Amino acid sequence: MNKHSALISLITVIVLNATGFCAAPVVSTPENTIIPDGKGFVEIKTRVYDAEGDGCRLKVEYSTAGLMGAWHKAYLDQENIYADISPVPDVNNLAAYQIGSAFPVITGSGERTVIFRWDTKSALNAELSISTGDISTIRLRIIPNDGSLDGGAGISAKDFEIDNKPPVPAGNLVYGGVTTESSIRVAFSSAGYDTNFKEYKIFYSTRNNVTENDSVWTKDNADSSCLGHLYFDTKSDVPVGTLAPKTNYYFNIWIYDNSGNTAKANEFGPIQTLPGPLIRDLSAAHAYPVPFMPSSGHSSIIFTKLPENSVIKIYTLSGKVIKTLENSADSSIAWNAVADNGDTAADGTYMYTIRKDSLLKKGKLVILR
Repeated sequence: MNKHSALISLITVIVLNATGFCAAPVVSTPENTIIPDGKGFVEIKTRVYDAEGDGCRLKVEYSTAGLMGAWHKAYLDQENIYADISPVPDVNNLAAYQIGSAFPVITGSGERTVIFRWDTKSALNAELSISTGDISTIRLRIIPNDGSLDGGAGISAKDFEIDNKPPVPAGNLVYGGVTTESSIRVAFSSAGYDTNFKEYKIFYSTRNNVTENDSVWTKDNADSSCLGHLYFDTKSDVPVGTLAPKTNYYFNIWIYDNSGNTAKANEFGPIQTLPGPLIRDLSAAHAYPVPFMPSSGHSSIIFTKLPENSVIKIYTLSGKVIKTLENSADSSIAWNAVADNGDTAADGTYMYTIRKDSLLKKGKLVILR
């Protein structure tokens, strides 16, 4: 019995069949983890044991009203299942026991761990309110079957919450009345709301149709702590900085909850930053960000502090020119890390030159996607 101490609290049902005594399979209390990416998945871990080593199937059900509610069949993710045996059990949501209908959990002489995912946002769950609601009284139970006998159900130890309800979006951003050559102040028209509120993020771009893949301004940026507060922390506006001079920008605001659900307002813009001072040499010319990391919200590499009609060439380390840029009257120009031939520049180190008449400046870029 010590060998199966993890299951010692479970009741083994003993029945008499035609060949003698047969022990029903048992499962441990399911351990559930909410995956906070807004996709609605709950990862569930359990351990299965059968005294005869029979192959076991598992039925997974849930209640939206704790232990007192009705039990409904859970719709499971068919792609993500793990077990410490081979073959890995299958998932078939059409079967009475969703796990192991074709490839059962073979326990052999010991207990086996099975990890799988419940797709709570699927409309194929028996109780539809769970796919779009915020419900705090969820219970899970797992019923094992060894081909002839159902074992005692493993039931989650306490109620837990599933939040699939999108936040109420914030009001549209409006112009905050202050613009410099490197920043634009935007104001909130109204706060959003969510019972599990996490933060706001402002995304911005030099083109319209702003997305979450564009540059981002968060509560971690200077003077924007209100983005981490449900009611904007009594502030009414936020300066979005590190912008290029004399450039049009578009903005939008997203609200996030702790489960990864999001909502956005309507886009605002364009608003143009002020032109910088007239530049006559290359002493201050440079590129940023270095490294360029789209995964961190970077949408383009900015060459700034440029005199008019500067020519920029970007090279591989072997000396091949992959991109040529030329500014006109603007002191900055953006590169989206796409080469002249249309290919996306690969991760790595690149060199660049900035030339203005007889003046020349060299620098280095790093791309990390």
